[in-house]
Amino acid sequence: MLDGFRSLSQTWVAKVVLVLITVPFALFGLEYYLRQGGGGGAVLKVDGVAISQSEFRDALRNQQQQMQNAGGVDSASLSSPALRYEAMNALVNRQLLLKYADDHHLTIPDQLLVDEISRVDVFQENGKFSQSRYEQVLRAQGMTPAQFEKRLRADLKLQLEQESLTTTAWVPEQSLDAFLKLDGQIRAVSTATLGSAQFLGKVKLAADAVKKYYEAHPNEFRISEQVSIQYLTLAADQLAAAVTVLPEELRKAYADPANQSRWTGQEMRRARHILLTVPNGASPAQRQSIKQHAQQLLVRLQAHPEQFAAVAKVESQDPGSASQGGDLGFFARGTMTPPFEKAVFALNKGEFSGPVETDFGYHVIQVTDVHEAKRLSLEEVTPQLTAEIRRQ
Repeated sequence: MLDGFRSLSQTWVAKVVLVLITVPFALFGLEYYLRQGGGGGAVLKVDGVAISQSEFRDALRNQQQQMQNAGGVDSASLSSPALRYEAMNALVNRQLLLKYADDHHLTIPDQLLVDEISRVDVFQENGKFSQSRYEQVLRAQGMTPAQFEKRLRADLKLQLEQESLTTTAWVPEQSLDAFLKLDGQIRAVSTATLGSAQFLGKVKLAADAVKKYYEAHPNEFRISEQVSIQYLTLAADQLAAAVTVLPEELRKAYADPANQSRWTGQEMRRARHILLTVPNGASPAQRQSIKQHAQQLLVRLQAHPEQFAAVAKVESQDPGSASQGGDLGFFARGTMTPPFEKAVFALNKGEFSGPVETDFGYHVIQVTDVHEAKRLSLEEVTPQLTAEIRRQ
């Protein structure tokens, strides 16, 4: 599979390819995968594959964010034509590298893809991957698992392509020619084995030779210090099982200030929304028109909330939730974009908010259920605390 890349690494284009790989890698992170892609028409085509306006906006936004994080950047630089060109150039390079990988039959095994997804923190609950959490986060961002996995598989393919080049040895042609000449040589060799036993009888030692050798090489005749010991191996699990945990110890551990955050779960909200997207480069008048339409939908739904699901299926431009009547499922803080999250967690069950503006457009939001943060009782955490105290 990697032979084509290893062959490439011996050519003059290797350094160029490494540059092409490195630049796109700096632009694409988890947020890139979680953003809605493929919309807004094609900006250009690379070997027949369309690059959409939304993909370009995502790449440009990521690059702007990186520059802002680095500090010392003025606003003019963030909107300069040069920066837009770099973002577009990175997308073109990325597509060319993906085509090269496909032409050389480079594939990503399903298990590798599963392992990478399982390690993403935002898809985990209690430190473990959660399928429902995974689908919920993607649905909230307007993506299906298939769309997300396609993007991630492509970037893993680029990563493997990069590793195949950077880990390949660079051998000068002169050194390679010299090695091949030596490797192909055949030489005739004759050997003779002489046993030492046939010569021992001919060796004559002086009377004090043994004594002198012994005195000159004391370390050769030194015996290392030795001790005789007895030991007992104790298994931690066996010892823990024999430890009795008193009720007072459990109450003290439960009341420990350092443990309080462990006993309180996160507040969860369930919401549904209708998204009206704003085209890239929309004029103020266009934006105002879309916002007014969102306001009209809000007024209608406040009067007839039972129509929300039906209206969302027709009006919402969020491909991940429109077919579900706009339902986003339950989610905690830190999952959605800040303006959306702020609006949701300010509402009570059944209340509406909108139009809420985010990078995706304007949202009409309704909170349909609330799971308040619940504190676990001492009885609920007793098994966990007992095991921890026994291991101390």
